[in-house]
Amino acid sequence: MILLKASLPLFWTVAAAFKDSSPFFLYSTSKFSSSLDAKTQLVTARSLLPQLISQVSECKSDTYLVVSQEGAHADDYRAANSAPHLRSTIGKEDSAIKTSFSASDVIGNLDIETLADSIQSKCSARLLKIDASTGSFERIDDSKSRIIRVDFGLLPLQKNARRQKVHENDNFLSSIIDLLPTNKYTVLFANSPEPEMETGSEESYLDLKKRDSIIEDPDSPMNRSVPDDAPLFERYQYFTPGLFMGIIVALVMLALLSVGLSGLSGLQVTYAAFDKEMGPAAHKKQQ
Repeated sequence: MILLKASLPLFWTVAAAFKDSSPFFLYSTSKFSSSLDAKTQLVTARSLLPQLISQVSECKSDTYLVVSQEGAHADDYRAANSAPHLRSTIGKEDSAIKTSFSASDVIGNLDIETLADSIQSKCSARLLKIDASTGSFERIDDSKSRIIRVDFGLLPLQKNARRQKVHENDNFLSSIIDLLPTNKYTVLFANSPEPEMETGSEESYLDLKKRDSIIEDPDSPMNRSVPDDAPLFERYQYFTPGLFMGIIVALVMLALLSVGLSGLSGLQVTYAAFDKEMGPAAHKKQQ
């Protein structure tokens, strides 16, 4: 029987190859008769979905946790302390885990709705939804097959807050697993890329990186907190770049206007220029 294997060290060290990609994780306390193609860390969501449906159609677990995380990338799980429970299960440090699979770069969004519907129809499992935003859920006591949907919201952009949120979600998912009535479960953890990055354009990627660098910089004016009792010129910005450029242009225009008026005022015309024509030529005209 072939076990699903994935190169965990490779997963944590290889950088994401595509900007519109996201990682996927699967781990289970059951052994499946078929195996996923784990030869590469790069796979499309369209090709991965049929393989997952084939796996879960064996109905070897009592509980299927279908988890989605919005706005996550492989970098978010690379740190050792970002998701310790997930890391230990994917690395099979937990002896209860018999099957594990991970892909660092899944191109496109995995259709978890189709995946959940397939489990529900083929395994006669009932669907339960847990609101991750409230951080609370009811204890599951029945022994019937079930699908537990857990949807985590969009990760924050600030680096420390982002890492903290991934850690909290990891603990929350571990708490759900600890409260399951049986030890026969399968976790399918799908991530989706940043909304700005779904187009895959270089411009959107660079804009996002620039925004992240500004938000992560503690010295940035966006992140700098000013006390209420600070001086007036520290609390408010009176000379913006636009206002400063406007003043410079106004000074240049005033200088040009001054030169023009000075030139006009320097023009001198004699009164003789307006007198009647004099001299021999004038006498000839009069004759």
